[in-house]
Amino acid sequence: MNATSTRHDEAARLLARGQSLEAAGHADALAAAVACYDHAIEQLEAVPSPDDPTTRQLAVVWMNHGNARQRQADGADDAVRSYDRTLSLLALVTPDDALTNTMGAAWLNRGQALQHSTDENHRLEAISSTEQAIGLLSGLPVATQLDYRLNLAGAQVNLAQLLVESSLTDRCLRASAALAAALTLTSRHEQQRTAFADLGLKARRTLCQVIGQWLVETDSAERRAQLIASASDAVDTGMTLARQWERLGVTHFRPLAERLFRFGIAFYRRHRVHFLADFVLENLDPNASDDAFTDQPGLTALARTGLTEAREELRTRFPVIGGDEASERRLQALHHIGKALQRLDELAAPITLS
Repeated sequence: MNATSTRHDEAARLLARGQSLEAAGHADALAAAVACYDHAIEQLEAVPSPDDPTTRQLAVVWMNHGNARQRQADGADDAVRSYDRTLSLLALVTPDDALTNTMGAAWLNRGQALQHSTDENHRLEAISSTEQAIGLLSGLPVATQLDYRLNLAGAQVNLAQLLVESSLTDRCLRASAALAAALTLTSRHEQQRTAFADLGLKARRTLCQVIGQWLVETDSAERRAQLIASASDAVDTGMTLARQWERLGVTHFRPLAERLFRFGIAFYRRHRVHFLADFVLENLDPNASDDAFTDQPGLTALARTGLTEAREELRTRFPVIGGDEASERRLQALHHIGKALQRLDELAAPITLS
């Protein structure tokens, strides 16, 4: 075995060791992983006249180096430099779809490393990096290759979140377009593949944020009606998707489901209070939905608080006027809310055996 092959083998061993340590996730393991990647880089950079395979392998090690540094408290800036090194190496390699996908991932990871900076210029650079990733990934055969499709959907969701958190004047419009693209990519697969479901739920959560901002800003009744309908669709389809996976025994979507449910409670209470009770029971009452959440006290507590506060608000803030259509709707809403609270009490009551 020649010296070059020996270096390749040692770099591969160090890369695998670093990835194993990185998966452990704790601080000492991450530090050891970075050390493994540093040693692998030393091995590969010592190869004379590196060919395509050597350059690709070196780029992969730098990518992993960036990923590990990004997870360390003081590593964000160094992670960005690692991704820049990855991209400069990949630019030297003969292009193909796999290479384009890796370059897209490097740009995406670079954006994530910049995402948490308090420097506004860095946050704008994070948006630019993510858009670079989307530009590359959009050219891949996402219709037939699910890995590429998933990466592109993830990039769109990341872009939307970055935009929502920015101070750009057109942030909501651009975020909405990114989320529409993400949901188009996930919709065919989110009921069969957990990775697509995860992105679909995150996209809906961020879409609710966007719509919430738009509702605050608009004075148009027609526009508000459109936004309310869109928010209702986003939260309802998201909760339906989360319940479907829960029924299949997949429980790791619970945090996302709770955030959507919290938004749904607040949204229906403010904009569609006459549907609040239906929303609660559809998600928590097995008599209303055969896939209802039945063992999540956190959701029940959110529902009980939301229903109680909505009932109090309807009783105290709005006068009841005989023959008034709006008053009749409020009375109906009060009746349904009371029934929903009663049903939650029944569901929480211990079962007694006769």
